[in-house]
Amino acid sequence: MKKSLFYYLVIFSLFQASSGVTLLRVEGTFETVIEGNWPLVGEEFEVEIPYELTDPVSQDTPNSSSFILFNQPILRYGGDEFVLDLTVGDLSLNGETGVSIISFSPQSNLGGPSGHFLGLTFQSNGPLWDDPGSLPASLDEWRLDEADFAFQMRYEDISGTLVVAESSSYNLLSITPIPEPSSVLMLCLTTVGIFFRKRVYS
Repeated sequence: MKKSLFYYLVIFSLFQASSGVTLLRVEGTFETVIEGNWPLVGEEFEVEIPYELTDPVSQDTPNSSSFILFNQPILRYGGDEFVLDLTVGDLSLNGETGVSIISFSPQSNLGGPSGHFLGLTFQSNGPLWDDPGSLPASLDEWRLDEADFAFQMRYEDISGTLVVAESSSYNLLSITPIPEPSSVLMLCLTTVGIFFRKRVYS
């Protein structure tokens, strides 16, 4: 019994110690199309924005800052999946209360036709997390579910036709830590080693 408990604690500690990517995921439905005639209203969308806790957050001014998440976000709708190039994050600070607005802006390119440009914005009267110098790893730390939400997608096809769709609510908001592959491999090797050691000494 004591050995089983020890093995469980070892495996649990390795899993907890892994510091991989954190995935912010938003699922919702296009509520309004404010430009263009593409029938997006009622269609579901998914946005996944991966980030690392060590992503830089640079304080550009006393009241705002910008940072870039180097992991590629994903947009899904209409049965298609689009891998976007980058995410620019903007923070607006409200005096001593901390962060009150945060906006994620994934893009498929930096300009020109055939591009998806997204805006995910959360706004709150209070801070959205405690330390604006680092990014949280859980939904409780973010407190995004307590904030007002706005989503907008601007899509320009190869002919230059622009469609702007938006939503003011979401169906699902989740934040999930994903261990680094090296940590998962170490966990697997440790588990196998424990198994064989148990077989040898039993």
